[in-house]
This record gives sequence, C-alpha cells and structure tokens, in this order.
Amino acid sequence: MTMRSATPEDIDDVLELLRADEEHLIGRPSRIGRSDLLQWLGRIDLGEDSWLLEEDGRLVACGWAQTRNGGFANWVQRACTRSPSPGTHEHLGSSSLTATGRCAASTR
Repeated sequence: MTMRSATPEDIDDVLELLRADEEHLIGRPSRIGRSDLLQWLGRIDLGEDSWLLEEDGRLVACGWAQTRNGGFANWVQRACTRSPSPGTHEHLGSSSLTATGRCAASTR
C-alpha cells in the first residue's frame, strides 16, 4: 500500500469511493455529486490536509481534515479490502470526527 496527498486529478476516483461508501451504508443510490465533493475539498489544502491510500494502483481509502472554522476530519475506506491473509477480506468502514471530538463511525 502507498499513501499520498490527493490532487485535483484524483477527484473522480475519490467521488467514486465516497459514492460507493454511501450506497453501502444507506442501501440506495448515492446523491453525492462532483459539486458536493469540490465544495468540501475547496475548504482545505489538498497537499497538506488530504490523504489517499492506494493498493495495486487502486484507491482504497481517502481522508481529509479541515483545520480552520470549527475543524472537521473525514476518512472513507472501501467496504471490502484484502486483509493480510490471502483469500480473506476485512471490512474497514468509514468515520468522521468533528472539532468537538465526536466520532461517527460506520460499522457496516
């Protein structure tokens, strides 16, 4: 696995990951649009405040943190990724953490 900051060229892959996560969580088509993601990411410095995790060239997790105006962090991982044991899978879920320290984690 490799980790790096997000770039504007990653927006479509990040959007696909977010939409898949929401659909897995709520059981219906996601309503997250490109404009939603661009608005969220427009509040941060991608190079400093975002993280992408890739495995074999595929985006498996993304996160970003807004450190001003109340602060907020978001982390989303694919619903099913390979675990260290061949042939098995591990659910990673997603979570959000606000500046108040409250965490809303999905345990799907």
